[in-house]
Amino acid sequence: MFVVGRLIKANNPNQFLNSMNEFLDEKKRNDLLVLQSILISDRIVTLRVHKDIENLDNENKEVYRDWSSKYAEKSGGAEIIDSFISSVIGSNDPESKLDGKLNYYHIISGKTMSDGDNKAAAMFKENVKILGSKFLDEGIRWFALNPITGSPINRFIMVRGFTNSKVVDKHLIPWSDPTEPTHSTYTRIWQDQFANEWEAGLFRTIRQIIH
Repeated sequence: MFVVGRLIKANNPNQFLNSMNEFLDEKKRNDLLVLQSILISDRIVTLRVHKDIENLDNENKEVYRDWSSKYAEKSGGAEIIDSFISSVIGSNDPESKLDGKLNYYHIISGKTMSDGDNKAAAMFKENVKILGSKFLDEGIRWFALNPITGSPINRFIMVRGFTNSKVVDKHLIPWSDPTEPTHSTYTRIWQDQFANEWEAGLFRTIRQIIH
C-alpha cells in the first residue's frame, strides 16, 4: 500500500476546488482526501491511497487524460509544488472509525538527518501505541508518512485529522498536555532525528476520504 501526496497552488482556489469535486463526483470517487490551507487559501493538499504501483500508474494515466480533456481549463489552472509517494508509518485508526468525520487536518513535515527517517518512524510507532487510542477517543486520527520519492527524500511527515474545531483548539500543539509522556525515551529519540527544518500547515477538509 502506498500514499500519494500532492501540494498544489491553485490560480483560482474556489474554481479549482469546484472543478475537482465535479470531476470526482463524475467518477463516483470518495478515495481522495482534499484539503485547503486555512491561512493560504490557494494551497491545496491531496492524499490518495493506492494498493500497489500498478494501480497508481494506471490511475495517473486515466486522471491525466480525463482531467486534461475536460477540467484543466475549467479549473483555472494550478501548479504542483510538491508530490511524493510514501509508505504509511503507524496509525491510531486502522479500522477507519473516523472516516467522513474529520473536518480539519494539521500536517507537519520535518527534514531528517542521515537515516533519521527510519529511526523517527520506529519511535513514532511506539508513541502511537502509548497515545493512539486516547487520541482516537477524543476525535483525532494520527498517522505518519515516510516518503520514498520527492524532495527532500529524507523527511518525515506527521498527519493529524480532527473532528471539529474544539478538538483542534485542545490538541493543535502536539503533546501540550502536561500529563502526557513528553519526555519519554521514545519522544526524545524521535526529536533527535530531525535537522531543525520544519514546515507545517493547518487545513480545512474540502472532501472527505472513505476507505
